[in-house]
Amino acid sequence: MSRRPLTKRFRVQPSIGPESSPAEKPRSCRHWQRWVILTIASVLLIVWLGDVAGHLFRSLASRAMQDNRPHAALVWLHWAAGSESLRPFPPDDSTPRLQALAFFRLNLREPAVTALEEAARRRGDARQLGFYHDLADAHHGKVAAVERLTEHGAEYLPPQAVFEGVIRHGLYHGHFDWAITIADMWIAQYPDDGAAFYHRGRMHELSNRFEEASDDYQSALELQPHLYQAAYRLGMVSKKRRLFEDAERSLRQCLDSPCDAVARIEIADALWEQGKYDAAWAYVEPAVKRSPLEYVDLYRQVDDFDDYDRAAVTAARILESQSRLAEAIPLWERALRFNRRNPEAYDALVATLRRIGRTEEAGLYATRHTELLAMRRECSELRVRISDVADDIEAKVRLAELYAQCESLASAHLVLREVLATAPGHRRAQQLQAEVFRQKADEDRAFSESLDLKGSRQ
Repeated sequence: MSRRPLTKRFRVQPSIGPESSPAEKPRSCRHWQRWVILTIASVLLIVWLGDVAGHLFRSLASRAMQDNRPHAALVWLHWAAGSESLRPFPPDDSTPRLQALAFFRLNLREPAVTALEEAARRRGDARQLGFYHDLADAHHGKVAAVERLTEHGAEYLPPQAVFEGVIRHGLYHGHFDWAITIADMWIAQYPDDGAAFYHRGRMHELSNRFEEASDDYQSALELQPHLYQAAYRLGMVSKKRRLFEDAERSLRQCLDSPCDAVARIEIADALWEQGKYDAAWAYVEPAVKRSPLEYVDLYRQVDDFDDYDRAAVTAARILESQSRLAEAIPLWERALRFNRRNPEAYDALVATLRRIGRTEEAGLYATRHTELLAMRRECSELRVRISDVADDIEAKVRLAELYAQCESLASAHLVLREVLATAPGHRRAQQLQAEVFRQKADEDRAFSESLDLKGSRQ
């Protein structure tokens, strides 16, 4: 009996429909793939030409500014600038204007002005940019700028930026109570904005009303715990009240924040005041290895001013408390190289040199210290004279001259600005102003070179 082939028993039936032709399936897939690729390419082209990424980054930066996170805003704006650089069309001025606002919030006027210059190169609206420049002028006490800001600034600027600019104007002129009134208006309109309480606290602090300042800084932190400037200033107020454990606790809130580096120096100082010398040294030792020039802008962001190389001064104190006198001497000398007007460094260096028997060197520094104290006494007399006769231009010029020699170039600069605002053609004031700028540049360069030379020897 013959058997049928198995192939005849199990015959495969042809399929019905669009899949019936094996040749048609690849063509359909290729068509679908081309459609997907074209769609993706079109979307990417729209995103690129429309700067969608830039809009997103700027939106995130604006949100960060509203939350009082200017450092985060600057990061997003860095990404926005990168997105703009890839576009075929010239970008508008949105990114540099936002950058300027972030720098103003950080009390960094110079980079803010640089950002506004970039906005002008991008042909930003001149009237709008004028109000941004008014913020810069308000920081330097120009009355006309504040008048324009209070009248029309809110039409072009965030209201919080206007409030802050006006408060910094009051700070510049020492009108602390007036600035507190402005802060109260800010709080009334934006009761959840920790920055308003921070600025009110700063004005109370400068008025030596430390309890009120502490309360304001606490309120700022309760509203926005990430407001590290308030934690830093709370720690500094506690140090002024000699509450060093409280100061240490507040300053520790600044660790891992943008002001981490300067907070560590101040924590070391608070620990030194408590007699915890080894712990204090552990905090300050890394800071001493860096140039104090790196700390100037960091201190400015927390409304502080490092004119005396605080890392070196703090470290030298700690070393002396540990009886490491020979190691402290180079740090006192470094502090004087950074600022030869530092009376504490002279006094401490003279005492330390005498303790280890280097009396001849001590005598040289003691002579300079005596001259410095005599000039400071004259400064005090001139300040009294100016308070009685506010328009005594010659007294102010002499005060600026003495400041440049015995206190700080920054103080000299501020007095000279005031003189030149009243008497723009005063030749001696103009000469002194030029000398102040030159001296500052020379001192910064000389100090940097001294660190480079020391590093090469090591």
